[in-house]
Amino acid sequence: MRALARDAREPEDLIHRNIGGYMASGGAKPELASVRAILLAILMVTGTLFVSSAMAADTDGDGTDDSVDDCPVAAGNSTLDRTGCPDRDGDGTSDLNDPWVMSTGGYQQDAYQSASDDYIMVRFNHDATQYATAENGGGWSGGTTIRIWDTATRTNLRTMQHGDGAADLDWSPDGQYVAILTTDNDVRVYDASDGSLYDTMEANGETAGELAFSPDGTMLAVAGYRDGNNGDGQVEIFDADTSSSTYGDVLETLNPGSTVYYFSVGWSPDGSRLVVGGYEAIYIIDTDTWGSNRTISNAFSSLNSVQYSPDGNMISACSAWGGSNARARVYDALTGAQEWSYTTS
Repeated sequence: MRALARDAREPEDLIHRNIGGYMASGGAKPELASVRAILLAILMVTGTLFVSSAMAADTDGDGTDDSVDDCPVAAGNSTLDRTGCPDRDGDGTSDLNDPWVMSTGGYQQDAYQSASDDYIMVRFNHDATQYATAENGGGWSGGTTIRIWDTATRTNLRTMQHGDGAADLDWSPDGQYVAILTTDNDVRVYDASDGSLYDTMEANGETAGELAFSPDGTMLAVAGYRDGNNGDGQVEIFDADTSSSTYGDVLETLNPGSTVYYFSVGWSPDGSRLVVGGYEAIYIIDTDTWGSNRTISNAFSSLNSVQYSPDGNMISACSAWGGSNARARVYDALTGAQEWSYTTS
């Protein structure tokens, strides 16, 4: 009968417990205590591993945990002055603190080019062997001439023309494509090797702002803003992966701050952040969720240009004239604190 009574116990009663006057034999106490100690140890080890795994993060994927990475959104392998920051020459010192010397002196004019039209933008490709220029003829609404030049010889390699004006231009990271944002809010992507039109994407902002390829070249961010009392303003993320079946589609439409004034865009070096220049505000977006990371509110006027520093720790911002002189400012990308400011006269 005692065996039947023991078999009828609840599962939790298999651990040392006094039920109905029955007390487990004294000889079982050490064995049960050992089992409980082992289970507790397993739980502690498992919990520690789980917490460590949950807390560990390597945003830029360079093998250095964010908790010790001095450049968490810019992959690098520096070890001497800073940990995990870009180090192009591999000497252990990060690029920020690694001095370099120009053979002919700093920032002297190397060449001069003039045009009968207005230069809107000039950008080097990924290895600086070529650069592209966008010229608007007849003002903002005139036609656009895009030229690709050889950097060493200043030779015009290719020329593309379009009936609308250009607002901005950018190269794909591999140098294969040049994209322009027209004043009619079209994104036109050209093959840089032969100048042929590869594709056209339609953006929806009332007035064209900026565009920028993501660091891996799979996305294009396009900023548009309202110019007046009505009209659309948003940031659109286009699929720019030429191997994708959804190439050219809008992947995300962003309205940070629930406003309609977005003038400029830029990506962090690792592509994990998107910075958006608005009106008196700079928005930092996490690109894994497209949610807000931070808003910098002490900005001035319309932010016509925003860019991450190569190490991802700073954001530069150029503000338009807004009732007083224009501003150029530098912010800490992690805290939003202003680090430097220059006011034009």
